[in-house]
Amino acid sequence: MTISQTPFVSYAQNREDVLLFRALGHIEKGFYVDIGAAHPTVDSVTKAFYERGWSGINVEPSTQYFPLLKEERERDENFDCAISNKEGEVTFWDIPETGNSTIMAELGERYTAEGDVIHKRKVESRKLASIVESIAEQEVHFLKIDTEGAERQVLESADFSQFRPWIIIVEATLPNSREQNHQEWESLILSKDYQFAFFDGLNRYYVAEEHAELMDSFSSPACVFDDFITYPEHLFSEECNRLRQSLTRVEGQRARHAEIIKSISHSAPPDEEWLGKSEKDEPSAREDELRAQCREMKDIILSRDTEIVELAEMNLRILEQMPKQSRFRALLHRVSGSGKAESPVTREQLDERLSKLRLELKERFQRADQAWLKEV
Repeated sequence: MTISQTPFVSYAQNREDVLLFRALGHIEKGFYVDIGAAHPTVDSVTKAFYERGWSGINVEPSTQYFPLLKEERERDENFDCAISNKEGEVTFWDIPETGNSTIMAELGERYTAEGDVIHKRKVESRKLASIVESIAEQEVHFLKIDTEGAERQVLESADFSQFRPWIIIVEATLPNSREQNHQEWESLILSKDYQFAFFDGLNRYYVAEEHAELMDSFSSPACVFDDFITYPEHLFSEECNRLRQSLTRVEGQRARHAEIIKSISHSAPPDEEWLGKSEKDEPSAREDELRAQCREMKDIILSRDTEIVELAEMNLRILEQMPKQSRFRALLHRVSGSGKAESPVTREQLDERLSKLRLELKERFQRADQAWLKEV
């Protein structure tokens, strides 16, 4: 992988983008065609490529996802239609908040019988060949098909004698099942000079014979050598970074406030001077002002201390939610100060480290408070 953001953030549900990037990471500003694109970020096979300057075609008839594609994928060409082996209209079972929307009647009726919330409506139907006519001269680096049972219809509507994606990836199991169904449509790909490359448990990958050098990229599933993290892991990491920045900012404010209080306290007359004054003498307006400022600053520091503790506890809660993977262990070491990843740890060892980290934070704040009291 030569074009990288370290580590690679995988958005796809089954790490499809990791395998594709392993094969195509050397391509700058490549092109994709995504049939059944769904959400532009969540579980997206193309999001990581779009972030790296790629563009392409997205086809998605869902009323929930198509507006998001238009909003977030400005460089892409987005089509609000279904793909099938006939032009015109088809019935579309639109199932919000899922990836189950389909043009297959038997599936739509089954989901209806199971009580799913479904919006059944007519949508435009186009052939894949007509969709890609406008990019006849464009090199297409991968075609992804995920149409919930309608994969054969999509493949029948393509003209692979003219349209030659380097890689084709097709969902190859029955919807919401491990049962493979590639025997229903695979011949439509193999007969067009494509080679089967890999099955990842959900999808089958095919490589055009004229790009057979890419076959080796599919010799193994996504692994540690691909240097990737998942999108949820990325969000956790970003939140931890935000909390660390907040802690640093609040601690800086606390130190500045302590300096102000120290300065105010030293500028006010010592208590002994006031004891020697006549009982009739009243404190000056300036002294009252200084002492009021001192009390205000003490209140501010107490408030900041509380905020520091809350931020630290929030940081720990986030760390405790992280899955037991090496990248999160490394992140935990960075937060706790070791700065490097170690060998795998057990859950008990992880809990022990978290407990020590809590204790260290508590002692740290106590020492800071004691130092402040001595100064002020």
